[in-house]
Amino acid sequence: MRALTAGAPMGHSIELPGVEASVMPSAPERSVINCVVYEDADRLAQSLDTLADGYERAGVRAWTVWVPLGEPAATEALGRAGHVRDGSPRAMVLDLHAFDRTPEPSLVLAERPTFREVGRLNDLAYGLSGDFERALDGVRTDAFGVYVALADGEPACSVVTCDVDGDCGVYVVATSPVAQGRGLAGAVMTRALVDARERGCVTSSLQATARGRGVYERLGYEDRGALEMWERRQTS
Repeated sequence: MRALTAGAPMGHSIELPGVEASVMPSAPERSVINCVVYEDADRLAQSLDTLADGYERAGVRAWTVWVPLGEPAATEALGRAGHVRDGSPRAMVLDLHAFDRTPEPSLVLAERPTFREVGRLNDLAYGLSGDFERALDGVRTDAFGVYVALADGEPACSVVTCDVDGDCGVYVVATSPVAQGRGLAGAVMTRALVDARERGCVTSSLQATARGRGVYERLGYEDRGALEMWERRQTS
């Protein structure tokens, strides 16, 4: 998220002791990219008013806090501050040394993929009206592995990776509705994971929605438990 906000229109981070927030004003209704991570529940609780003020000043109407399952001190503080649990994706991890798939030779990838294409595919996949495209348009690809698969000559599936300390994080996986059911996500993921292993990564991690979990399990990802997204959204 630091790398994304650095290049996104008006994007920035809020850094507090033990707490960090990404702020993406170009997508004010999308809490998944206006999100907060923290080191301990006490520091999070002490930061919530400051975070709320920072998001409000930026014009962001919805933001979320990622909480590992089983942290009542955090969830109680969030509940008191007006947050509600909005989702429970699964944390999943893959041992790249054990990954034995080979890339699909028929896969066609865009030669110069852009984050604008990634954003547009996510909007199409999730029925949004341009939120991700506006948020990601202009982000440089240098810090990421950006994969956009083509189907019938058109962008059809996206996968973005970001390496941190030997782990290949996987993000914004999406397939356009007209291309779903062709196995594109699994094929693009395979290409990305083989590349990650060749770069020296030893693991891969992601946060899986119910829709994508089956794809990741077939690739060999293991479920490490639920995460919770505690959202605060302005209603007026």
